Amino acid sequence: MGTKQSTTTRPTTPKKVCLVSGCGRPAMARGLCQACYAAARKKIAAGHETWEHLISLGLAKHAAQGRRGVFGEALARARREDDLAHGKAVKISTLR
Repeated sequence: MGTKQSTTTRPTTPKKVCLVSGCGRPAMARGLCQACYAAARKKIAAGHETWEHLISLGLAKHAAQGRRGVFGEALARARREDDLAHGKAVKISTLR
């Protein structure tokens, strides 16, 4: 008996490419590839640039919000519970 292969194909989503002109590498975060993101972070850490300015120039996107995934949500919940158990102040908006 052989294995049956599926005849249907999955629709492919277009690959996101780095926003930096001429780069062409796959985008990973804020619309930038890993190398361009690292370069931007270095400039920002040195105080030469801000994310807001890069966004206004079209060289970066806003950070993704609310994409923590299952593990991230569980970790955030555990931290809130630990903070409550130890009497630390917790923002009301985080008590979901």
